[in-house]
Amino acid sequence: MTIMPPDLPLNASGIVSDIYDSIGEAFSVFAEVQSLAGLGIHLAVEVEPGRICATLTVEPRAAAVLPALLAEIDAARPGALPGGRLVVTGSMCQGTVIVRVLIPENWVSAEELAVLTGTVSADPSTLL
Repeated sequence: MTIMPPDLPLNASGIVSDIYDSIGEAFSVFAEVQSLAGLGIHLAVEVEPGRICATLTVEPRAAAVLPALLAEIDAARPGALPGGRLVVTGSMCQGTVIVRVLIPENWVSAEELAVLTGTVSADPSTLL
């Protein structure tokens, strides 16, 4: 990617090349997203200057991956969307990626999700 100081004139062909390269990189991400969707995990990645946000929607058939996935999220905070669906928000990649995981309905209670994310303590033998 070309990085130019702000006081230099724009190089249109260089910028178009950078755009083309960036869009081309999306194809490798697309292949991974398609693969995950086949397993019941839908991934949407939003990339903006200074921000990357990944939203994962986990179908009930893929719920078995949630404990391992949630363990990988830094500063995980369980919560609920306005409609009541449980969600875990945190970060990955040393805090550079914001992650939101939408939990399948009726998979766990809000209390159980808090235990899984380590935000409260409880005897895990009575959960799940």
